[in-house]
Amino acid sequence: MDALGAELDGYHAFHAVRADLLGRLGRRREAAQAYAAAAARTENAAERDFLRRHESECRPGPARPRRALDFENTPIRTVAS
Repeated sequence: MDALGAELDGYHAFHAVRADLLGRLGRRREAAQAYAAAAARTENAAERDFLRRHESECRPGPARPRRALDFENTPIRTVAS
């Protein structure tokens, strides 16, 4: 993924995805830096707030629960046709 960094550096979603993956690997400091990079590259205030919140959750300190979506345990609703 880092090999794509040069091409996608200006794209905030690249940094957000990278941050999420780093966080899942337990690399919290690097994840926080990637969330900060993503927040700096978006013009959308709601996205920036979301990214900054996740950045602060990755900063060193006591472990904090992550407010991520849990797709694996979310029931799938079907629409009757």
